[in-house]
Order: sequence, then C-alpha cells, then structure tokens
Amino acid sequence: MKDFINSDYSDEEKNDFIDEVADGVDILSYGVSPIIWLEQVIKKIEKNIETL
Repeated sequence: MKDFINSDYSDEEKNDFIDEVADGVDILSYGVSPIIWLEQVIKKIEKNIETL
C-alpha cells in the first residue's frame, strides 16, 4: 500500500483507483480524500501490528 501511495501515479489516478477498489466503503463520508483515507488506514494497520 505504501508503494502505491508513493508511486508516480497522479493524485487523481490514485484517488480514482482507491474509490474503485474500496468496495463498500463510503470514503467521502470521512471528510478526507481517498489518498488521505488510505494513509490513515495504513497508519492504523502499522499501529495494530506493533501491539501484537
């Protein structure tokens, strides 16, 4: 996921892709862009892994 966030794709391409693959998640209801939403998800996953 981090590789995708740091890739050379444009922000618009990233946002469009995240919207398409986040099936069932209304990202806009979180009040952030899809990229920001995914970055927050990554941070939560990393934090949870640290507590294992």
